[in-house]
Amino acid sequence: MSSSLKWVLASLTLAAVAGVSSPKGAQQAWKSLSPLGSTSDKSESSRSPASVHLSQAEAVEKDLRFRPTEKKRYAYFYERKIRLSGMSAEPRDLVYHGTFFLDVLRANENGFEARVENHLVEQPKLNSGPMRVKISATGKTMTFLVTPESAHGQEVAIVKDLLAEWDFPLNRDTVGEFEAREQEVSPLRRTKSKIRYLSGANRPEIVSSLHSLRWDPSIGLPAELGGDESTRMKQGGFSLGSESHFHIQWASTQDSPPFDLSALSNATEEQEVTLESVTPGSASRVDSAALMKELLQLDGMPASERLRVFGDLAALMRSHPDAVAESLSLLRSQGAIALGAGSKLFQTIVGALATAGTPQAQAALITIYQDDSCPTSGKGSILSAMTTTQASLVAPTRDFLAGEVQNDSNPDLSHGAAYALGASLQKNSGTDPATVALLSASWSQASTPSDQAAALSAMGNSGKNDYFSVISQEVQNSSADASLRATAVFALRFMSGDASTQLLAASLNDSSPLVRQASLNAMGSAQWSEGFRAPLQSCASTETVPSIQNGCQALLASR
Repeated sequence: MSSSLKWVLASLTLAAVAGVSSPKGAQQAWKSLSPLGSTSDKSESSRSPASVHLSQAEAVEKDLRFRPTEKKRYAYFYERKIRLSGMSAEPRDLVYHGTFFLDVLRANENGFEARVENHLVEQPKLNSGPMRVKISATGKTMTFLVTPESAHGQEVAIVKDLLAEWDFPLNRDTVGEFEAREQEVSPLRRTKSKIRYLSGANRPEIVSSLHSLRWDPSIGLPAELGGDESTRMKQGGFSLGSESHFHIQWASTQDSPPFDLSALSNATEEQEVTLESVTPGSASRVDSAALMKELLQLDGMPASERLRVFGDLAALMRSHPDAVAESLSLLRSQGAIALGAGSKLFQTIVGALATAGTPQAQAALITIYQDDSCPTSGKGSILSAMTTTQASLVAPTRDFLAGEVQNDSNPDLSHGAAYALGASLQKNSGTDPATVALLSASWSQASTPSDQAAALSAMGNSGKNDYFSVISQEVQNSSADASLRATAVFALRFMSGDASTQLLAASLNDSSPLVRQASLNAMGSAQWSEGFRAPLQSCASTETVPSIQNGCQALLASR
């Protein structure tokens, strides 16, 4: 199975923990124009408990203070890999990657405020909603802010996880506060090893940990970060292991593009959100009636307990189909379908249905989607889950998605259905000529650049060589828009054979930086080929765009 389909458990777990809406009682409006100069590190750490504060015991040295420039956009490439063991007979590899942007709104000697935007490779149409972060100059505190309307909680939670790793000075991550040992390698390089989590129930044991930082004074922010970690947790006779890796690299600094800040006018400071390992559910040990009662208590439940409920529910659905109907009935009785992605109950049940992946669970996802009260945010979450689930999609689910692809009332949902349908071709055994033909037709009938890009992405998700001719023609279409050609190049990433490898390699020499960047990103997602080495070496030594050159050097270094 391709890496694009393996991040489902991570993203659904993140959604089950974080949700999207601000908690009740935390409705303090964000004052976007308030000066940072009036807030010191001390006052930040003593503010309302409704705020998220990630802190460390000691400040970093003065030359490592966060000093970004106002009205600049800082772009970072990232990759996150997690291997979980203990949840099933075989380990699960979870991989997601993309680019996040920090648009600096305010900055002074005490810290900065930034608008955050995240672009996930796996679901280009379903990225995090409006979000803002506030970080002190020492990196001692970080405050997340999101709007109640922000959709797709898994993506929002992924951003929080990434930023917690990006802010190297923090001695707190999305699991909790930890003790760490730091070492100076050189004036602008540091390493950090987590030793143990300090408090809280169900904290994992840190088996090994090594994080690294390279600082760049010219940008006033981290230039490159990496980390490898191994943890384990035991509870109730189960043992869950986790091996994780992340890499975050600065790509570019540009002027911030124009954007509408009104969408963030009702952003609120969220209560602390934690992410802990899933305790494997055991269907034989789960009391169905008790579990349904626990689902009603999610809002006031600690993160570790919510994750236990999530794991137990997915396991129960796999072994007892009646649990699917009971969960659907509970969603309706609580009015949670109308809340969509803003409801922890909605996110937990939808996530469990997608993780279970049984025919009954897939049918329930369709029923929820088609409910008259289900908002666009809820529909988007369901399509995202159908794209990333590791389960093979049954014929009724594929038929449903085919219908949504042809639904012109909401282009974004139509595109999301196409992504899911394309991905299904990679997961399902055998052939599906109808789906292959439908995605081909979606390309030939595309009337706008957005429709064309969605069709190319959907075909790319399939990894089917059936589409190589169409995609390769667009890659080599010199009259096409560079962004569309870049989408076509990236669509080659899961295709096999010398022809796709050679075209990807040649695209790293394209005259358009957008196309060269797409080629680099595709090589990072594709199964490694020695045919990539020579063009990457050339890029590493002669590329004129620093972010692309750095990316080529990093990809070579990892091979």
